[in-house]
Amino acid sequence: MKKLLISGFDPFGGEVINPSYEAVKLLPDMIGEYELTKIELPTVFGRAAKIMIEKIEEIRPLVPDTTYDYLTSPAGANAVARIKGCDNVIHH
Repeated sequence: MKKLLISGFDPFGGEVINPSYEAVKLLPDMIGEYELTKIELPTVFGRAAKIMIEKIEEIRPLVPDTTYDYLTSPAGANAVARIKGCDNVIHH
């Protein structure tokens, strides 16, 4: 079975909901041959990246959502390195 990872963010700034995750919740669990894993990411600096990486490593989706693009970019790599406590941060 092919897996997709779809994420949205939790509410912030005193809001009760965040439309990004409300939209994710409306998606079906299956789209054709794709099983969707839906996660709500916190809007706390550093926590979202850590949770996203853990979920990607757990389910090994065929196509992670676009947050993964950031996490694997030079800027994201620096953020991930800081989150994981690494000293070998990439500088460009």
